[in-house]
Amino acid sequence: MGATLAPAKGSFAQQMASLDPSLLRTLRQSEDQTWVGCPAELLYLVSIINSLRSLSTCSGADQLKAAELCKSLENFSPSAWAENFPDPEHHQSRSHLAHAYKVAVEVYASNIVGPLLDQGQHLYNLHLDVATRSAILHMLSITAQDFHVKSLVWPAFVIGAEIQAADLKIMVREIFRNIWISSCCYNVRNAIEMLERIWARDDAERMTKSWLIYLWELEDSWLFL
Repeated sequence: MGATLAPAKGSFAQQMASLDPSLLRTLRQSEDQTWVGCPAELLYLVSIINSLRSLSTCSGADQLKAAELCKSLENFSPSAWAENFPDPEHHQSRSHLAHAYKVAVEVYASNIVGPLLDQGQHLYNLHLDVATRSAILHMLSITAQDFHVKSLVWPAFVIGAEIQAADLKIMVREIFRNIWISSCCYNVRNAIEMLERIWARDDAERMTKSWLIYLWELEDSWLFL
């Protein structure tokens, strides 16, 4: 997850990872023993997406694997993941959290997979406009008093960087205020300050350079987790 917002140092895997059930089991075991955050299934898909960053073109085999990745992402159920937790008291918050992470991973994938498939972001644009708004509402449903809010930094940043609507930016600022109230972590301030820089770019720059490329070219390793 930390590699997503950092410029590439050296090279990522030259071949796209396959969906390895054993690695997924390991991530699920880790999920059971650590602080709640990105669901294991989505975290694994992020690792596969990261492996695509080193590719300048996409072979037929890579396109098939990319399609498999997109299908796995589509099939992930935030509600099922939340309800798999033994304590029903946390099901609703975990569902909100998982919805946010799923959309954030979709946003990240659209910036990596879309260009490689030579289709720009065609696969995602029509869906993401609706999905990002929905994800923001899910994140706002997690209050500053709910410990799950501390896990929203990465999805709030990624989704916030993608949006353009003024009303959604106001909502994202509110999400970061809630995270700040809960955590008092200065990384939260760094994240919203970087979002303000991304939002301040003019239309011409936004048309020629995605927010993710803009972030990578700053040559700073941002860790908004």
